[in-house]
Amino acid sequence: MTQRRVFLGSFVRSPALTELFTDLQQKFTSAGDFKWTRTVDNLHLTWHFFGAMPEKQIHELQKVLTPFLSEEIPIMLEIEGVAYFQKKGKPTILYAKLRPNKALVAYYEKLQTVLFSHGFISEIKPEFVPHITLARIKKVKPEFYDCIATYRHLPEKIIIDHLKLSIIESVLERQGALYQALVIDK
Repeated sequence: MTQRRVFLGSFVRSPALTELFTDLQQKFTSAGDFKWTRTVDNLHLTWHFFGAMPEKQIHELQKVLTPFLSEEIPIMLEIEGVAYFQKKGKPTILYAKLRPNKALVAYYEKLQTVLFSHGFISEIKPEFVPHITLARIKKVKPEFYDCIATYRHLPEKIIIDHLKLSIIESVLERQGALYQALVIDK
């Protein structure tokens, strides 16, 4: 049975985000070893990561989410800075920090409830850290923390609207993951 590595997400597009992404790639070059998101077109907000999922289950997911997949999400995202996730004290993911507004959190909770009620998840995750992954961090140098301090709070907020929910496939390749919206034939 064919499986695909999938998640629910929204691709984000903005000239200001493109400019920030390019600037960060240049500024962080000497701060460590990073595997950047392959292209600016692959930048996205992840609503829920499933991992490997059989195609039949992806079809069922698409049916359940049809009302969500067919309309624009009435949310405005605000990027307020850059931060990182860490595991065991070591930075692992560099991301654009999104301000968690009520509409964003409510949409997340609504998706979680639908996924739970249809058996796609076994529990509703109470914590949502809205973010846009910029790079996977392989290794950092001391300069990394200076760069983070510079970008922790952006002087001008970046606003993104016109979001759509997609079932996205993550295709792992040597150059990094490639993300593409799935359109499943019935």
